[in-house]
Amino acid sequence: MAAQVTGVLVLTAGVGFAVGALTDGGEPALRSGAGVAAIAITFAAITLAVVWRRESHRARRFGLPFAQLVRVARDVRRGTPPTDPAVRPAVLEALGRQRRALAFQRHKSYRRLRGCLLAVFSLLAVVQLATGSYGSAAPILVWLPLLLLGPLMLRRQERRLDAAERSLGLTPDTPTHRPKLPRPRTSENPESAEN
Repeated sequence: MAAQVTGVLVLTAGVGFAVGALTDGGEPALRSGAGVAAIAITFAAITLAVVWRRESHRARRFGLPFAQLVRVARDVRRGTPPTDPAVRPAVLEALGRQRRALAFQRHKSYRRLRGCLLAVFSLLAVVQLATGSYGSAAPILVWLPLLLLGPLMLRRQERRLDAAERSLGLTPDTPTHRPKLPRPRTSENPESAEN
């Protein structure tokens, strides 16, 4: 897990440096690249810490090690969830979360936002290319195809989640949103601990 986190931070630093160096805006490319890389690494490190904390809490809720919860979510995303009854609540919860994420991305307002972003960034790329700012246009031209591939990736992910549900024997009307878990007993509420 540490190698993956380090890889994400190194990749973030490289991309941040490249973006900063290409869009230097009059500053020396090295200084601009280092500044953008530092901002990108800081943002990535904070995001990773928040996600790590949230997912660790979720893993404790299911009584699983963090790495196993990550594997369960990855297997569900790939369409091949584990069938072990001990991890079934975690599998159902991961399946429900991924279904909700897909539903959000299929929503009409999200599709409109994606279309507006595509139009704005296409126009921005054309303007940058017309003025000869090829370095500024390069990151936009790399990002535009990824934005266009979004709907295709959604369909593929939907098919994988359908396969995961079939392998678990779930029907389309089976609720997979949140399985009921026992509430942890706390020392703050002694009356509930006695019952």
